[in-house]
Amino acid sequence: MLCNLGYYSTKVKLISSKNNSCSNTIDRSLVRVLNYPALAIDVKSNTSFNIKFERTVTNVGIGKSIYKASILPNPKIKITVVSETLTLKSLYEKQSFVLTVTGNELPTQTVISSFLWSNDIQNVRNPIIVNVSD
Repeated sequence: MLCNLGYYSTKVKLISSKNNSCSNTIDRSLVRVLNYPALAIDVKSNTSFNIKFERTVTNVGIGKSIYKASILPNPKIKITVVSETLTLKSLYEKQSFVLTVTGNELPTQTVISSFLWSNDIQNVRNPIIVNVSD
C-alpha cells in the first residue's frame, strides 16, 4: 500500500523496518479505492479526466438518520454524488455512494474541494484533492 501511495523502497523500509521493495511501476490510482473519508487522486496535466470514487459509510450515530449531500463547488472541477441522500435505519447499517470528479485539461496544480453529509444534528465533511501534474 505504501508503494501505491508513492513511497519508494527506502522510505517503506524506514516506516516498516522491513526490507520491502516497490516495483518501478507504481499504480498510484489504487489509492482511490481505499475507503478513506478523504478523496484524493493524481491526474496528468492537460488531460481530461473522469474519476469515480466508491465509498461505503457505516451509521455510528443515532439509529435512524437521513443524510443529505452537498458539494463545496470549485469552478475547475465538476463533482456529482449518487445517491444524494442516505437513509440509515439502524445503528451500524452500511450504505454506499459514488462520487464522480470530472475535469478538463487542467495545468499543473492542486485542486481542492469537499462535500458534506449532513442531517439535523451532524455534519461529516470529506475533502477532495486532485493533484494535477506532468
